This record gives sequence, structure tokens and C-alpha cells, in this order.
Amino acid sequence: MKIELAPQKTGEINVLINNVHFGVFDNLVSEAYTFYPKYTDRMNGDHYILIGHALNELNKTAQTTSSTK
Repeated sequence: MKIELAPQKTGEINVLINNVHFGVFDNLVSEAYTFYPKYTDRMNGDHYILIGHALNELNKTAQTTSSTK
């Protein structure tokens, strides 16, 4: 499986796995991003693991960027 993160002008980040839009990462409540799923009925454990790794990396990058400002 291949994950792609596609930033949008609105600030959210579309999460695509094998070119299927599974949801978005957004930071509505805090500085940290959260995953908001779109197709939970199509997701299995491998999808959640892949999304979790991408979300952790995104939040590490966002935390590092905000701490250097």
C-alpha cells in the first residue's frame, strides 16, 4: 500500500491510500493533527497502521517547526 498526503488550501491534508481518499488530517482542536476518517468500512488494520505512522511523522514535523519559531 502507498500513502499520499495532499495538503489543501484550507489547511487540512487529504489522506490517499492507493489513490483512494480515506479521510483527512486536520488540527481543528489543537496544534497536533488528528485523523478524520471517510471510509471506515473499507479500512483494515494495515490502513490504520499506515495512517498512524504518517500521522506521527506529520505531528513530529509540525512540533519541530512550531518549536523553532
